[in-house]
Amino acid sequence: SNSDELSEPPSGNENELRELVYQALEREGLINRLKAQLRVSVFKTIEKAANPNGIDTRSPLDDGMTGSICRALVFDWLEHSQLLYTQDIFKVETSGPKYPTPLTHTELLEQLHINLNQTKAQPILHLLLDQSTKQVSE
Repeated sequence: SNSDELSEPPSGNENELRELVYQALEREGLINRLKAQLRVSVFKTIEKAANPNGIDTRSPLDDGMTGSICRALVFDWLEHSQLLYTQDIFKVETSGPKYPTPLTHTELLEQLHINLNQTKAQPILHLLLDQSTKQVSE
């Protein structure tokens, strides 16, 4: 029966195959993505359990456009830095009724008066810091 197969210890070949599959998935980043998705799910579950009525207990974040720009800059930096798991968690933590709809990349550039062609290779935050340090040194 099927349950007998599960209770038998895996053979050496099965262990090697499992290890090879695990290593391949790890190389492709899938293991870390799954761990991040699990963390996000755990975070959401804990938040729902702590707040069964669905009322957001976080204080209202009425920080206007400045706050929206800051969140969009962090999101852009996480994306450029390939910190996609952190980006997923950041997205969960900064969404919901207490937060405005996130700015799109284009909206962020418009708010900061930045030309789209300037930002291809680097995070917008780096561009702003470069501009800021140039102004200071002039």
